[in-house]
Amino acid sequence: MQRKHHKNLLILLLTLSTGWTACGEEPIGEPASRSFVQKWQATVAATLAERSEGAPVRKELQRRLEAAQQREEKASQRDLPPLLSLANSYYAAREYRPIFVEQGKLTVHGKAVWETMQELEAAVLDPRPYRLAEIQKALDALESKSAELQTNDLSPSPEAAAEMSAWVATQKPSTFTLDESSYEVVTERLLESDKGAGVREAMGELSVLGQAMAASSAELEELLAHAFMRYAYEMRYFRARKSFVHPREDDYFNDPEIRKSRNNEQNAHYVAGSLWRRASANAEAMYSQPVYARRELSSAIERFAKSEKPADVIDALAPQQPQYAGLVEEHKRYQEIVAAGGWATVKVDKSLKPGSSGARHLKERLATEGYLKGDPAKFSDTYDAVLSDAVKEYQTTHQMQVTGTPHTVFWKSLNLPAEKRLEQIRINIQRWRDTNMRPEEDKAYVFINVADFHAEGWRDMKREIRHRVVVGNNDNVCDPETDECAKANRTPIPIAAYIDRMIFNPFWNVTPRVRKNEILPEVKKSLEAKYAKMRAKAAVKPPSFLAAPPMLAPPVNTPPLGQPAAEEPTQALGDSTLSPERLAEMPYFNAETGEVDVSTTIPETVPSWYAENNYEVMYPGKSWEYVRMTPGAHNALGYVKIIFPNLHDVYLHDTNARGLFKNDLRAYSHGCMRLEDPIEFATWLLDRDGQGGVVDTDAVKKSGEYLPIFLTRQVPVFVEYYTVRVDDSGRANFLADIYDLDDNPHLPEPSNKAVDL
Repeated sequence: MQRKHHKNLLILLLTLSTGWTACGEEPIGEPASRSFVQKWQATVAATLAERSEGAPVRKELQRRLEAAQQREEKASQRDLPPLLSLANSYYAAREYRPIFVEQGKLTVHGKAVWETMQELEAAVLDPRPYRLAEIQKALDALESKSAELQTNDLSPSPEAAAEMSAWVATQKPSTFTLDESSYEVVTERLLESDKGAGVREAMGELSVLGQAMAASSAELEELLAHAFMRYAYEMRYFRARKSFVHPREDDYFNDPEIRKSRNNEQNAHYVAGSLWRRASANAEAMYSQPVYARRELSSAIERFAKSEKPADVIDALAPQQPQYAGLVEEHKRYQEIVAAGGWATVKVDKSLKPGSSGARHLKERLATEGYLKGDPAKFSDTYDAVLSDAVKEYQTTHQMQVTGTPHTVFWKSLNLPAEKRLEQIRINIQRWRDTNMRPEEDKAYVFINVADFHAEGWRDMKREIRHRVVVGNNDNVCDPETDECAKANRTPIPIAAYIDRMIFNPFWNVTPRVRKNEILPEVKKSLEAKYAKMRAKAAVKPPSFLAAPPMLAPPVNTPPLGQPAAEEPTQALGDSTLSPERLAEMPYFNAETGEVDVSTTIPETVPSWYAENNYEVMYPGKSWEYVRMTPGAHNALGYVKIIFPNLHDVYLHDTNARGLFKNDLRAYSHGCMRLEDPIEFATWLLDRDGQGGVVDTDAVKKSGEYLPIFLTRQVPVFVEYYTVRVDDSGRANFLADIYDLDDNPHLPEPSNKAVDL
């Protein structure tokens, strides 16, 4: 009863002190104030710690970042973008509030970065530039100083909390809201009250410690900011994504002398190509590496700081194509193999075969790499079925003929050291960081790995189709005029483009290089033989190149489709009165040099060789004339051509050379990629485009009708080069380095010389 009396008296005194009367606004009251103060109480220590620590940390962080920016600006040479300058811009916008360190501890963002730093070697990044030892040292120092702060209790005492509760109870709802916006008001009231003396004293001690901690906190913040920015750069933003069209300078069709000689209708598609290339050049300039890196890195740190799941932002920096993650896992496994001593060289034994003895060392070697399970000490010495299966699996994962028995290629591969295999994986992990592919953006795309000899169709991070392809060969091609040689038939890599159409029963537009090096010599040879026979029958001494009698009968002079018949000589071939002067007037024969020149076609006398071999000359006699092969079973492109406009003039297509797909290594083309099952591949594209069933592919194929079909939604296509891939079981497959590129982990820029079929 007495306690209740004292309580009522306290309320009366508070009421009188605030001037409240029954006629005025009712106060908040005690029940609501107690609930409010209980919530406020839990925030006081953090709020006051921020006052004592936060300001010094922000000031020190600003000093450090501005100094780093000045150093970066003064640097005459720099391998990286100005990472801390870019970070400083974002920190300045947030008034230097830390992202990674708060109240002497790592934030969730700081923990995410520090955990990532522990996996740098597993991610095949050099950890040395990340200053991990300095980060650990700063972290240890901060934790030590932070422990001292634990003795400083900034929480209000129960008596102080009761006093604050009583004060809040007297406030008017119109001037005091019971939410976080009033926490600061109550905290100031606490610090001014007698009950807050203990808190004020603790704050004084904390202020001294806070000054000491500021340097360590700011140092750790700067180190982690640098680590995050460098990781983002090396993982994703070290180069700008290449434009899907690359400009070239040696554009024959943009030559002014050629361009002005065409009429508008004939010139239209070349004008479009010119605009297309000019746009690509502008796009390339806009997205230059320095501009791209600055923009993306600035965006990355802002996106990271604002994320509630910072670890997800870091994970998204790595290539998202499943092959990348698989290679990283295999890299870890091969690191363990190398750390354990690798594997021993196995003596080549060509007599080994199923049922024979002497197989123990081969079993131990395959077990080391994971192709055999079990305890090697218990392996028998017999070449049993288990070993045969392991040999088959090894051969399958190394692009070999699968026999189950060791052969020469098998032994050579088997005895490559583990360190070499580990390095191959490292190279290909770096290639994946170099990729233009962004599967998280391109939900459906086509991926062609030249070294894998396969084309794949992907959708929503899953592979839906996989077909064998033939790619460009690695032969040296020499120019007979300059004697310069190059690997001109390699499939250009990398290419990033869009599939925009497919053509059933296509023409093959012969490229200038193939026409010059392969077609024209045959046309010339045909005419030389024809003229030699004419001279022989006319009993006239032939020029030097016609000294030997022809071995073949003259070809039938059948006119090409849609073109006039070649002019025949007015005198019979057996006419002995045929004079050298009359022969010199024959088409393509130069009487002065005694040579046949077929570099330009005479419209009235198109050489019959073209029609006889299913070719036709387009715009004969014009400066932009070209040769194409007519559609049909004879066509080198087969029945389907899948086009993705690019400056190398390569594409996917069918082929009439089906036997090549039986080979494990399939580098035979002039640069284009031949598909084993182009109809199924075209059907996949049409189904994805919503045009499935619209085209009766079998009927179109039989009709021989030239039929282009445009996609309503273009499909990205990426032509790249990886000499290690992971199969569906996650095992590394080591592929042939057909273009000898593994000496350099960064792919070279594509060559404009590699074109055509």
